[in-house]
Amino acid sequence: MRGRAVEVADPAVVRQPLSWSRTLLLLAAGLGMAVDISEVALSAVLATVFASPGKPAAAGLTWLLTALPLGAVIGAPVAGWAADRFGKAPVLALALLAMALTSTLCAFAPDMATLAACRFLCGLAVGAFPPVMIALLADRLPPQTSQRLAVVVTGLASIGPLLLVLLIRALELTPVAPLQGWRWGLLIVAVAALVAAALFGLVAMRAEPLPLQRPVVVSAVAERLVWRRLAPLFLIFFLSPWATSAFPMLNGALAVRRGFQVDQGLLLVALTGAGPILAVALAPFVLGRGRPTNTLAALGLAMILIALLFAGTSNKIVLMSTALSYGVCMQLYLPNLLLLAAQSAPNGARALFTASLWSANRIGTILVPLSLIGVLNNWGPLATVVAISVAIGAALPLLILFGRLVDAPAHGPHHG
Repeated sequence: MRGRAVEVADPAVVRQPLSWSRTLLLLAAGLGMAVDISEVALSAVLATVFASPGKPAAAGLTWLLTALPLGAVIGAPVAGWAADRFGKAPVLALALLAMALTSTLCAFAPDMATLAACRFLCGLAVGAFPPVMIALLADRLPPQTSQRLAVVVTGLASIGPLLLVLLIRALELTPVAPLQGWRWGLLIVAVAALVAAALFGLVAMRAEPLPLQRPVVVSAVAERLVWRRLAPLFLIFFLSPWATSAFPMLNGALAVRRGFQVDQGLLLVALTGAGPILAVALAPFVLGRGRPTNTLAALGLAMILIALLFAGTSNKIVLMSTALSYGVCMQLYLPNLLLLAAQSAPNGARALFTASLWSANRIGTILVPLSLIGVLNNWGPLATVVAISVAIGAALPLLILFGRLVDAPAHGPHHG
């Protein structure tokens, strides 16, 4: 049976030192990821601000937190298809321009319904960015170092959201007319998105067409085997938000419901956001030391224990330590889950494959506030953390069970 030609990384090329084009790519990816993570961090800020007494009802907060991932479910696969067809860097630039526009609209939203609608539109772009960016890094960076570089890029990118949350906290304590603190935060993100879009425009213009690639012929049977991986990976990605989104999104709200002040809840949100920076230093000691799926399962178990410790203590030092530790584990977990998917994908459809899985992640993210806001309101913070822990635990055997399938060679190529 005849196969089709695709391109895969040429080891003779990927061992070359970083060129200016690849350095520019890393800079654009870092700033763009900072914008994307900031948009997600703003959900935690909004959850914390609107969880305080006298704010809108739980139903309004639920839909506000659901709007962003709901948009991402649609945006991710569409962007993946477009990136494979028209180029990854141009699609990333357009996604960032869309974030700039929609964040500005959110900043001036007059009511919660309008804010939720604008967050949905923003989610279309937010969902597009991470999978296409990871697919682009997988295309352009050496496989031997891409795992750690993904953690470095996204970890350093987390400095932006951390500073943003701390700034919003300061503005909530000392408001600056004419806007509330969280509205100023949205405008800052919009400006950063414009700068990142310009950088990806330069990446597109300076693209190395395919210098890291060499042609191979992939049999139709081997290609079908690659796409069959989408089913087990889809389930793993569907469950992953309980590890990577639920606690970071709600830990500030959990603290407020336990009697802490809003500024104290925002401090915990900021500390969780600081975890990825520390993860950059820890990555060489954690990653690349065994089957990736086993490492991911171990990180999931660590997040369960940390979340339960957070729920079981009122000591402020312990609370801050658990918030920071959870952020470290989260950072080591999510980028490498995405990179694992990208490296398992058929190269001719790498962005679509990765974005389809990311869409499953966003579907799971929608269920987090839909299910947990009700649990928080009806049964309290401890029950909420237990629910998060049970959901994370359900993914652990799946990671181990599907480890061999996920880590198996993807293409079985025959050189043409």
